[in-house]
Amino acid sequence: MLPGSERQYLTIQIITGYLANHCKPRIDGVVIKSVQNKSGSNIVLFSHVVCPAKSVIWELNGVHGINDLKSSGKPYIEYVNGSLVHHAIQRVAYRHVGKSLPDVLL
Repeated sequence: MLPGSERQYLTIQIITGYLANHCKPRIDGVVIKSVQNKSGSNIVLFSHVVCPAKSVIWELNGVHGINDLKSSGKPYIEYVNGSLVHHAIQRVAYRHVGKSLPDVLL
């Protein structure tokens, strides 16, 4: 985050939080143009797309086997061919209203 651009990042966090939790059908992430590099983009994947690794049970010509994709037990992300759908957001309008908050919230 660049100094002085905190509000712009907060806006993106609010929008992506809304998209992650309120879109039907559910979306897995967004691609956002980079503020720091005008020709670049950032990919944001939402936490629900991360899943624990699972073993794959296979059968070929009567022979059965198990492939352990990840023995570490750590989460992973797998791309499924044909599952990528691009939705373009043309415009988002919001209004910032500054409001003082107490130093200590109880």
